[in-house]
Amino acid sequence: MNTYPSYPSPPPAPEAPLPAGGPTVPNRLLGVGDLVSGSFRTIKAAPRIFLGLPLMVALGVGLPAVVLFAAALAAGLATDNASSMLAVIICTGIVVGLAAIYLVLRLTGALTTAAYRIALGERPSLAAAWQEGRLVVWPLVGLAGLLVVAYFAAIVAFIAIIGGIAVVGDSAGGAIAVVLMMFCAIPAMYWLMVKLVFVYSAIAIERVGPVTAIRRSFRLTLGMWWVTLGRLLMLVLLAMPVIFLFNMLSLPFQTAFESESAGANVALGIGGAVAGLLSVVLNFVFQVYSYVYITLMYLDARRRESMPTPGIGTPVDAASYPYGAPGTSAAPYGGGNSYPPPAPESVIRPYPGS
Repeated sequence: MNTYPSYPSPPPAPEAPLPAGGPTVPNRLLGVGDLVSGSFRTIKAAPRIFLGLPLMVALGVGLPAVVLFAAALAAGLATDNASSMLAVIICTGIVVGLAAIYLVLRLTGALTTAAYRIALGERPSLAAAWQEGRLVVWPLVGLAGLLVVAYFAAIVAFIAIIGGIAVVGDSAGGAIAVVLMMFCAIPAMYWLMVKLVFVYSAIAIERVGPVTAIRRSFRLTLGMWWVTLGRLLMLVLLAMPVIFLFNMLSLPFQTAFESESAGANVALGIGGAVAGLLSVVLNFVFQVYSYVYITLMYLDARRRESMPTPGIGTPVDAASYPYGAPGTSAAPYGGGNSYPPPAPESVIRPYPGS
């Protein structure tokens, strides 16, 4: 009987670095590390979109709001008419609030579609990303209305059940029913939050309506609820240092004007103002990062939808993942074939006018 010496298997070849100017995530099923690092790379690839565009929206809302409120206050003080001043301020607040809602919804669509395109290798301009955000506003408004109706329907059902128990007159049974309903409502709420995590992405990228987007999000999380929850918890873990720094930077505000020294109070006030500004910037950057992170989760869910059995790291080829970047001939990372033309019904459409 012949025996042959056994040799250890060669270690796997290291993964090649992502090419500059190409996709910001590997062309395979993604792990948590890919989502974390890929989100940073995506933001770094287009800082004008992910940092400049939200800043422009914030200034576009904030500066007119300050000017309008200052003008209303000055007019009220000049006429010494408190009721007129209050009416003008309320009207101004309504106008600014509606404008802010529109701009934030449009920004949400712009950041989501830009993150998806950039992750797959495109480099959209700031104007093109902002233009795409316009197409998402009304579906997001419809989604918000649908969720509000569902929320109030749940509250009405809860009140009806409690009222029915009160009519019966069983106070002990009513108390037990309330406790059980609250006990069941909390896990149900978290379950629903995870199931709906891809709703915004489906609306922005697949250009579907609110009801279809809800169905798509349920479909993309089918059999992946715990994985999706774990990835969202990673985002929560990443938020903890941000929250800690936010609290530390806000501390000067809390201690300002507590000293008996006027100079110390002035110094604390200035420090608190600077720290408050830094905390706002920090929170702003993390919110943008969250948008990109969830968009990459959606991208990976789309890949898993077309090839549900392989595990993390499985290469994604053109045949099994026909969700490439539309309008580009760049080869996917790690492969030699370009993405096939996407089906208009299932993927993001090309830029307006392209």
